[in-house]
Amino acid sequence: MLLIAVFAVYAIVSRRVRITRNVGLSGTNARNYGIALLVLLLPVAIGINVVLSAVLPESVLLNPVASRLIAIALFGAFAVALAYAFRDKSAPGTGV
Repeated sequence: MLLIAVFAVYAIVSRRVRITRNVGLSGTNARNYGIALLVLLLPVAIGINVVLSAVLPESVLLNPVASRLIAIALFGAFAVALAYAFRDKSAPGTGV
C-alpha cells in the first residue's frame, strides 16, 4: 500500500503519468487520478481483503504469498480501471 501511495503522490506532483502504452494522464487528469487513488486506497484494500477472505479457501488464505499476489493483482486491476476514467481523451496515442 505504501508503494501505491507513493505512486499517487508522484501523479499529483508530476501531473504526468503513463499507465499503459495507450493510456496517459497529464495535467489536471493526472492530479485528480492521484487524489482519487489516495482517497480510495484504504477502502479498496479493506474491501479486497474482505472479499478474498469470503471467497478463497482457507488453505490459500493461510499461504501469505498466494493471498498477497492475488490482492496485489486485484488492486492493480482497480488502479488501471480507475486510470481509464481519468484518461486524456483528446491526446494523440490514447486510442480514443
